[in-house]
Amino acid sequence: MNSSRESKSGLPYTTSPLSITNFTVVNPTPANNTGTFTPGVNYVITYEYKRDDAGDITVNYYDTHGNRIETTEVLPGANKLGLPYTTPQKNIRYYDLVAVPNNANGVYGTSDITVDYIYKRQDAGNVIIRYLDEDGNTELANTVVLNGSEQIGMPYTSEVKSFDYYDLVSMPANANGVFDPGTQRVDYIYRRKNAGNVIARYINSAGFPIESEEFFDGTRKLGLPYETSEKYIPGYHLDLVSGITSGIFGENPVEVTYIYVKDPSVVITPGPENIRLATPSTIVDPRDWSSDFTIRPIATSSIATRSNSSRGGRGGDSTVRPAKATVVNNNDVKSQIDKPELNNPEIPLIIIDKPKADVVDNTKSTRKALSVPKTSDSRNTFGYFILLIVSCGSIVLLRRKEK
Repeated sequence: MNSSRESKSGLPYTTSPLSITNFTVVNPTPANNTGTFTPGVNYVITYEYKRDDAGDITVNYYDTHGNRIETTEVLPGANKLGLPYTTPQKNIRYYDLVAVPNNANGVYGTSDITVDYIYKRQDAGNVIIRYLDEDGNTELANTVVLNGSEQIGMPYTSEVKSFDYYDLVSMPANANGVFDPGTQRVDYIYRRKNAGNVIARYINSAGFPIESEEFFDGTRKLGLPYETSEKYIPGYHLDLVSGITSGIFGENPVEVTYIYVKDPSVVITPGPENIRLATPSTIVDPRDWSSDFTIRPIATSSIATRSNSSRGGRGGDSTVRPAKATVVNNNDVKSQIDKPELNNPEIPLIIIDKPKADVVDNTKSTRKALSVPKTSDSRNTFGYFILLIVSCGSIVLLRRKEK
């Protein structure tokens, strides 16, 4: 304050600070705020002010779900009461600003101010999780879809599952990852385990096959169903089934046996396509009517040789020596012949009937010449001799034991 009026010389003066909005005087009583006017002297009285403190400005960045997505900004209000402020609007990766606050810009006040920016996370592609067999044709479980809405840049995880009858053979590289703008597929690949084979056999009552067997491969079929069935076989009817005709492939092999019985009322004429010659290992009982083997006689030297062609044992064509030779005189004699019991079919039986007194020589015309054993029959003669010795020895031993 300056005063140059000479009229006030020697008079006292007094000053005081002014009241300024948002400010507070720092020195309300400077040293020369009071005094006496002196002619020719100018006085400078200075009052110092300080801007009042204001409330802080807090700037938040939230997504639409209220989650904080960026560091909070704080604008201090110290010595800023009444001053303007501007808050920063940020660009945040994967987010779009959806709401600009009304107080994004303003004036510092006496109270704290909060400014909230709201962002929405951008949409990503879905993550599709599948559980497939290795052929890609069968889904072992429901497909899991992870919704990519507002998920871009967010992590995702998938779950490994276990299934009966299957082994995991391919673990996806993207089993866990981050949502991307495009759709992602996560495929777990499984392989069905191997099972035991299933075999269906078709045999007769003697245990021999009469039809080709059916083979069901169990490779990669554990847990899958199988089914066998009977077959129509001409001349046979199904009698018994052994085993489980239909079921589920298991870890162990399965055999199903269809047993057939030959139908006596059906005559089977074997043709070239189905004839099967019997062998000693396959003939159990020639009297078994269920047998379907064709038995062909095979000539041997014991029943057909060139040596039996003549009594002299020389030359001529081969003839078959009968197993039983009978001399027939007349009808009366024929009725008296008893049927012999063949203990050894290898030994030919010769029966020669003695003629009765009233029988004349006309029997000569009905007699058949019997062949005399020749050199080729020596093997059988030697066998008979050995058999006789053994029999005699047995009788002697039995008598000694009786004594």
